[in-house]
Parts: sequence; C-alpha cells; structure tokens
Amino acid sequence: MEDRWLELSIPDPAEHGESPEPIYERVKPGVYQGNQVVELLREHKEDSEAIQFIADMLEE
Repeated sequence: MEDRWLELSIPDPAEHGESPEPIYERVKPGVYQGNQVVELLREHKEDSEAIQFIADMLEE
C-alpha cells in the first residue's frame, strides 16, 4: 500500500496583524499532518462550524 500524505496548515491571524475569529479558540492554528488531521476532525466531530472551517482550510 502506498503512503498517503495529508497536510493541513491553519494560519495564525495574529501573525498577519488580524484579529482572530472565535473559531480560532476551538481550532488552534498550526500545521497538522496525516493522523493529526484525522484526530482534529474526530475532536470536533460534534462541532459543524469547526468541521466546515477545517474543510475550508483543506480546500485552499
């Protein structure tokens, strides 16, 4: 089976001089790789806004 690589980068708005939106209190900025992305999704499985935010970040 081939290795699959998944990376999710959630930028920190403070690094760009922006005010963070409330979602950043639940989904922390950072770089998530492979199983870390899966863990992040599982952690927020009951939070549809967080799941949508993560999906949007993956799409970018």
